[in-house]
Amino acid sequence: MKMGRFEGMNGYFLKVCLVLFLILSISSFASLGRADDAMVLPKGRWMTSVGFDYYPEWDTQFNDSGEKESLAYPYNVELDDTIFTGVLPTGYSMGRSLVSFEKSAVITNVMLSFALTDKLTLGVKIPYWNFENKVKTDLDPNSANVAWNPLLADPNNAKNPGLIVVINATDPNLIDDPFLATALLAGAGFVPAEINAFKLTSNDVIDLLTNVYGYKRFETWSADDLGDIEVGLKYQYLNNEKWRLAFQGGMRLPTGREDDTDNLLDYGFGGGNYDIILGFQNDYLGFENMVLNGTVRYTNQLPDSETLRVPLDADRPITSRKEKVDRDQGDILELELSAAYKFPRGFGINATYNALFKDKDSAKGENGQHLPGLEDETSQTGYTLLLGVSYNNLEKVQKKVAKVPFQVSLSHWQRIKGKNLNKAQYVSLKGALFF
Repeated sequence: MKMGRFEGMNGYFLKVCLVLFLILSISSFASLGRADDAMVLPKGRWMTSVGFDYYPEWDTQFNDSGEKESLAYPYNVELDDTIFTGVLPTGYSMGRSLVSFEKSAVITNVMLSFALTDKLTLGVKIPYWNFENKVKTDLDPNSANVAWNPLLADPNNAKNPGLIVVINATDPNLIDDPFLATALLAGAGFVPAEINAFKLTSNDVIDLLTNVYGYKRFETWSADDLGDIEVGLKYQYLNNEKWRLAFQGGMRLPTGREDDTDNLLDYGFGGGNYDIILGFQNDYLGFENMVLNGTVRYTNQLPDSETLRVPLDADRPITSRKEKVDRDQGDILELELSAAYKFPRGFGINATYNALFKDKDSAKGENGQHLPGLEDETSQTGYTLLLGVSYNNLEKVQKKVAKVPFQVSLSHWQRIKGKNLNKAQYVSLKGALFF
């Protein structure tokens, strides 16, 4: 466990116990929903399920202050010498970038569970991602004071693009240096009124990102691949007329593809590290046909080492600096309240309210110093609401009208508030077979 985070291990578990007590105390008044419960399978039984979480296109996120902003906010900047250090002289700019992102995803979750005893069930969850990040780019040249110089460009050196500071500050159709103007006129048939032909475009800027900094093309990106697999167990330690309580423990394995540090549009399907997951599910059964649940879930993200790009500022991600980073991603605490009501003939409705709190990442470079550009804006909070309907044929199986027990559910999930998280939503369709 990480000391000094959530006030250390002892302080953390005191908080968990307190929160657990509060949830159990107020669960009878909850009217929210659930995504978890304390149920386990009967001994020797299997359950397999497949779920599809469809995230329609979204283009906003919650920033460090909890306000909504464009997903592409860090990329809408003045393309000056602070971005293209070593390419532009101090105080000069290519113009302002105009960038927008639109992301969408489908996550397929395959789950398999088996009951070793009537109280202990083992399970594995395998996610598969389909993800797309649509990108639109443009360039506002109004603040630009540089242009191409075709006489200085070196075709054999991608890092010498031939930029010169030539645009007149008061008249953008003129160039300041008479010598350069004469050279351009003689060498390229250039006249002052044609200066716009030599101004940079968004494609020129993308070429510079590729040639100077070694980034992959700044363009629409998509991929599909395996995510991080979870394995675990659930132990039901109490089951009576009013209470059903369980403990869950497991591990998330780094099987998912990681974020490509050379691709600004890439999205990792895995964290690159091992996680230990602990949870307590607490069902209250005191109301007829209704289950109220309070769940506490804690994820301890174990340290790892990665070679990453290291920006000076979290809001200025473009950088040429790369080094091996010792990374300790923040631990996650989730609190969940839910309610599920069962109607006759196998129909049901449910609702879940989830609160997530993630601690700040720790990142240290090769000299052992902290790297603020990789640490800032990494703490997260998120509040989500899920509403769903379901159907199962268990009553028919008990009456021997049906042979194969199954359950299907349809739900809608939405993040209603947060910090440093996407403002996303999804529609989920899940089906399960018991045998």
